[in-house]
Amino acid sequence: MLKHQKIRYGFEFPTLPITNCDIQHLYEIIKIIIKNESYLVSNNAQELLSTLDIFVSEETPSRQYNCDYQQILKIIEVFIEDYPDSDFRSILLDIAGIIRDYPEETLSEMLEELIEHLERHLKEFDNAEHIPPYLGYSEAKRIANALKTRQITVPLLGIYNHERNRIVFYIYTIAEHFTKAPFGDDAEKIKTGLKIVLFHELFHAIHFYRMGNNFKDRMERWHYHAKHKNYRDSVIEGLARWFEYKWCCEYKTNDQVAYDILHWHNQNIEKEISTFSYPSWPYAAAKSFIKHSTTNDFAATMVFTLSLKPDKYHWRRAYECLVAYAKSTIIANY
Repeated sequence: MLKHQKIRYGFEFPTLPITNCDIQHLYEIIKIIIKNESYLVSNNAQELLSTLDIFVSEETPSRQYNCDYQQILKIIEVFIEDYPDSDFRSILLDIAGIIRDYPEETLSEMLEELIEHLERHLKEFDNAEHIPPYLGYSEAKRIANALKTRQITVPLLGIYNHERNRIVFYIYTIAEHFTKAPFGDDAEKIKTGLKIVLFHELFHAIHFYRMGNNFKDRMERWHYHAKHKNYRDSVIEGLARWFEYKWCCEYKTNDQVAYDILHWHNQNIEKEISTFSYPSWPYAAAKSFIKHSTTNDFAATMVFTLSLKPDKYHWRRAYECLVAYAKSTIIANY
């Protein structure tokens, strides 16, 4: 069990003990999903499950992605919608107005003073015992950093380590993200969040497992053609985000709170894929498979299948297919 620790966001964590029993319950759900989604995995899926390791970490890692001012503008617009009472709102409205009205090449100099103002305001909360959720402190801090560096820093909720066949939950990051949902108590939010992260990372595990008949072949084809890394990242993250979204849509529960959290999470995915673009933000590739609150499973299956083809251009071909579906306005459900 993780140590009982107090963190800055106003709740005792974990209110949900992360015990072997909880992890075993999630593990059983994995088996059910794999059985039901048989078109995604081979009949030898039990080999994957038998060696799959699930690990809970107290680390809080992040990943950085390049972004331009127009993407930052979209992030600010989402912030203003999500945090209408935030103390940072007026500064961000001023910044958004300048980005809209002035050429890209002039923005760095024009925004300098406003960015410094935003950073000073953020520093007022650096030593606060409790930061009210309505402020959107973490999000505003990421926006300030993005304005200075043209990179957006994203906390990782989990990873799939294909070399060890291990799914890692970053439990504090999961807690911070999912307790923002305006439904239920923290324990329910964290429990549902764990399941959502599990299914995203599970898809990576399935994808890697299908790359070959043995570990050596899988590693070789997963990393084949280094210059195609952007293609690969968009394909694997776009598919995993689709699988996560699809699971949230189809999960059967009589628990209204859990249902509301799943719906809230999918709304966030819809905002994400409309705000960002790939390949700089690979998760946004899910827009090829998610349109108008439904999923294009045929497109996802086609891209997934192309990524498994035994040739050195398999990531590029899968990426080109993904782009083609993104441009299509027709949803086909098969």
